[in-house]
Amino acid sequence: MSADKEDTICGKKYYESEYCPNTFTSGLYVGVVGDLSYYWVCTALPTEVQILNELYATENAIGLIGRMEVDGAPILESAFARIKLA
Repeated sequence: MSADKEDTICGKKYYESEYCPNTFTSGLYVGVVGDLSYYWVCTALPTEVQILNELYATENAIGLIGRMEVDGAPILESAFARIKLA
């Protein structure tokens, strides 16, 4: 690793997630190796924003509620492998 280069493992860029387990117990999955071009993210409905003018009128403010339906899944199983502790 160095400041002028991207972080890589064996020449492949990697990403860290806060959702990965931070306890290293045998039998747990702790990572995924894969090609993210085979992971698709799709939106089912258009994004909706509702403006709440009256709710916060006494505070001279506007409230917003946003709604969006999104899902993702791998489209090619062989493009991914999970890393499990022994």
